[in-house]
Amino acid sequence: MRTGDSGDHRRRGSVRRPVADRRGKDQPRGRCGDVRAFVKTVILGHAGADFDCVASMAGLSRLYAGAVPVLPGSLEPNVEEFLRLYEGRFRFVRIPAPVLLKEDIGTVILADTIVAARLGEYKQVLSLPGLRLVAYDHHEPNSASLAHIDEGHIRKCGATASLVTAALRGQLVPVNPDEATLLALGIYEDTGSLLFPETTAFDVEQAAYLLKAGASLSMVARYGITYLAPEQQTALENALNSAQVRTVAGAQIVFAIVHAERNVGNLSVIVHRLAQIIKAEALFLIYQTPQALYVLGRSDRLLNVAELLAPLGGAGRIHAAASILRDGTSAETAQEHIVSAIAARHTQWHQVVRDILTPHPATVSQDLSAEEALHMMVNLGFSVLPVERDGRIVGVVSKKALEKTSLMRLQQKPVHYFLNTRIPAVPLSATVEELIQAFGTYNTGLLLVMEQDRLLGVVSRSDVLRYLNSTAHPQSVVGTPGVRVIARSDLDRLGGTDTAATLGRIGQIGDAEENRAYLVGGSVRDVLLGRPPNDLDIVTEKDVSGVAAAVATSFDTHVVSYGRFMTHKVRIREREYDFAAARLEYYDFPGSLPTVAPASLMKDLLRRDFTVNALAMSLSESDFGTIVDATGGLKDLEARTIRMTYSDSFIEDPARILRAVAAQTRLGFILEDGTREKAREALKLGLLNVRRNKRAQDEFKELLSGGRGVSCINTLCQLGCGLIGLPLVPPRAAKLRLLSALEQGFHPAANGLDAPPWVAPLLVWLGNIPSGELQEVLKDFGLSDRLATACRSWQRKERALRRLLEQGSCKVSAAAGQLEGIPLPILSILEAHLSTTETSGARNFLMTVLSRMGESPLVSGEDVVSLGIPEGRQVGLSLDQVRCLQLDGMINSREDAVAYLCASKG
Repeated sequence: MRTGDSGDHRRRGSVRRPVADRRGKDQPRGRCGDVRAFVKTVILGHAGADFDCVASMAGLSRLYAGAVPVLPGSLEPNVEEFLRLYEGRFRFVRIPAPVLLKEDIGTVILADTIVAARLGEYKQVLSLPGLRLVAYDHHEPNSASLAHIDEGHIRKCGATASLVTAALRGQLVPVNPDEATLLALGIYEDTGSLLFPETTAFDVEQAAYLLKAGASLSMVARYGITYLAPEQQTALENALNSAQVRTVAGAQIVFAIVHAERNVGNLSVIVHRLAQIIKAEALFLIYQTPQALYVLGRSDRLLNVAELLAPLGGAGRIHAAASILRDGTSAETAQEHIVSAIAARHTQWHQVVRDILTPHPATVSQDLSAEEALHMMVNLGFSVLPVERDGRIVGVVSKKALEKTSLMRLQQKPVHYFLNTRIPAVPLSATVEELIQAFGTYNTGLLLVMEQDRLLGVVSRSDVLRYLNSTAHPQSVVGTPGVRVIARSDLDRLGGTDTAATLGRIGQIGDAEENRAYLVGGSVRDVLLGRPPNDLDIVTEKDVSGVAAAVATSFDTHVVSYGRFMTHKVRIREREYDFAAARLEYYDFPGSLPTVAPASLMKDLLRRDFTVNALAMSLSESDFGTIVDATGGLKDLEARTIRMTYSDSFIEDPARILRAVAAQTRLGFILEDGTREKAREALKLGLLNVRRNKRAQDEFKELLSGGRGVSCINTLCQLGCGLIGLPLVPPRAAKLRLLSALEQGFHPAANGLDAPPWVAPLLVWLGNIPSGELQEVLKDFGLSDRLATACRSWQRKERALRRLLEQGSCKVSAAAGQLEGIPLPILSILEAHLSTTETSGARNFLMTVLSRMGESPLVSGEDVVSLGIPEGRQVGLSLDQVRCLQLDGMINSREDAVAYLCASKG
């Protein structure tokens, strides 16, 4: 054997990624349960594999691209349960030894063992001819070890998972949070949570790296094993013998009272073992010694044990807390106190399933075609969907069943041909353990929460994992520096007085409805940037209608609901609050209106347009103001960057390109390189049709009228300016100057043909297109026939008016006669044109004309008739004469006007 007893020795140099077997090609990576033919490189672990072994195999499959990790025939029970919960997250396969022996294997990588006998039935694989052998192990070689290893990575440390983690780091192979959690379990298990004498600083260093990579200590604590010293084993046995189950307010509570002469230490491990052995809603170990009374509680989050033990001086988290009493309190007294506290709080209990389910889930009709159902699954990101018939759930259909190539010819057949009538149903009262068991029993990734025949919601593996991995709710999904909290004073300063109080009240109502509420999107971004928030959007993970109704009742107002998009609007103190259920969206084609489906908060944030908008702020009383960052938005805010949240965002909704341009200009940010490139690609594909796509059109109108149109247009030109339905030629310098003048100009309405502010910039943008085509474009943009007709020859009209005003000899009344009936957009362009000339005379004259046109007439028709002028055409002529004199400054008062009329009459 060519390995030393310590250190990291390699006969053939360092591990090279991605080549696993230099004689073979990279192999496909199968899922657990698959059998792959023509395997070139396999990873094997010892029988009865623990977390260290399985974690090392998973890490090595990342280190050696194409290598297939073959699970041993037997696993530790907790490992088996962990892998069942994480089904599909790792690339393990199960291949019986006889089948594996028939494969073309070139390299075997051993994980956590260098003893052939420990491989069990897979020992025979090592006898294959021409085999290259690589080994990773933290055990010292002995007489039973393999005599020859081609490449050995043997180091004396606490866990093989530490070796593998270090190798991944050395080769710059990143690990995701699931992989980090599994590797951390391997290290913590084999080092006794870093307490065993064999633990080295090397193990601690690797564990720290994994925690930074997202490893979940909640899962490590749940599935890890810590060995007990003899006296601790005795304490555990005494606790088991004294354990009694009491029903308190309908809940099964276990109390174990132990009397001992001294504290044996590490009582948290003992109570953890008790909780593993005895399943109940909550368990309390009460350990009495002459010196002190130790009370330790564990719960499956049905009860908040930290709150229960707080009166006893306890502290901890929702599901784990402890208290030490040195005041002579007896074990029996402490037990009765806990019983009383549970009975008093039973109305506050909540069911785990109710907390994590997705209500009102998407379903498919059994008569829908398989092709349509598969399309729906792909867009929603679901692998299983409930199937209904006449409003009743009749089974489920899986994406895997619809994707089978052998069934492609049946894609037009109804879903009921592919139906699995075994409904994976669980009740609202199911515990976490029952959910995990149900995933294995039904072999599915989605459980249906049923009440008799009624579908209440669904629970996925991801829902359970998120629940187990978090203490309350997700706070910072990405590696941002610390948890950000928005102060109530900042909300009031930027949003106006009582903003924080209103949002806090909404959060309290959400808590009372067991439906946490969050402020999301641009308002969170703006407050973090120190800007006043405009749109106050509230999101809840469950049905939002109850929260919106309760909020309206609380503030004595009403709710306006929009059913299709699951949204509601509530007006509170002259301000509108939009309420929506967290949801997924998918688009049947680029630019179409989205189809929505309920989802978690995380999925809701991840489907949003840009990372700086994918932020949420908790409104719950317990952590009001805490930021949830789903995509790295906080980091992008600091970098002042606009970044898309997912790669096909612009393809799904091309209007987002215009939103990106507007946001960049409005906030003074820059487009991230990848986002800019994706925008160019979408424009090149001709996806942005601002003439036919209503949402894109609205975004374009807002862009033109937002006061920063020139900057936005310049950015669009840099991106390719691919606006389908409008000219693609970038505006020249003269046109840009005119657009800039439009943004800075003052345009008083002088007639009834008023128009939205985006019309004038649009006319300039369109420029010299034929008048008939211009009229059609304006009508497509929503202008009335009358206004579109009035604007169709805008250039000719504007030039004529400009020449008239530039003459300098024109009377005010003559200019006013020409300006009457001119639409406001043309008037705006005229004023902008005049403001770009070197002299200001013509523009000042225009302002004078517009100002006098805005003055009220000095006399009325009744005044004319009262002077004895008979009703008829003469009255109108007289009024016109007086109006002209008024415009030209010849008469300035009612008395002058009446005198003129009297003189005219004479």
